[in-house]
Amino acid sequence: MFLKSLKGAITISIILSAAAVIAQTQSSTQDKSELEKQRQRIEEKISYTKGLIKKTTNSKKKTQNELALINKQISLRKQLISNYNQDIQSSNVSINKINNQISVMENDISSLKEEYGDMLYHAYTNKNSYSKLMYIFAADDFNLAYKR
Repeated sequence: MFLKSLKGAITISIILSAAAVIAQTQSSTQDKSELEKQRQRIEEKISYTKGLIKKTTNSKKKTQNELALINKQISLRKQLISNYNQDIQSSNVSINKINNQISVMENDISSLKEEYGDMLYHAYTNKNSYSKLMYIFAADDFNLAYKR
């Protein structure tokens, strides 16, 4: 009897163990499918973040290229401004030279006007004595001069 009860206890423990193994297998199967789903979701997130990193890297390179181009453009514009400044300085030097020439010429004009005024005054004062001589010298030949 003891053997029968031992046999029954062993049978019950085997049945319970088998049920536990079956239940554990089913729960591990469910856990495996959940883990597989989680793994797929994580891999999707990883690939998404890789794409974002790639876009960011491309965007970063693009931004760096744009920054380099903008810096180059700034440098070229500074050179252009420097060129304009040199041109302005050259023009200012030319303007100063021309202004000096103008002032010299204005002084010459004023002195020539004074000389011309003096010449007119002397011509007017000596008009009577010279006008008769000039009339004689204006003749085409000696006979005409003698007649005058």
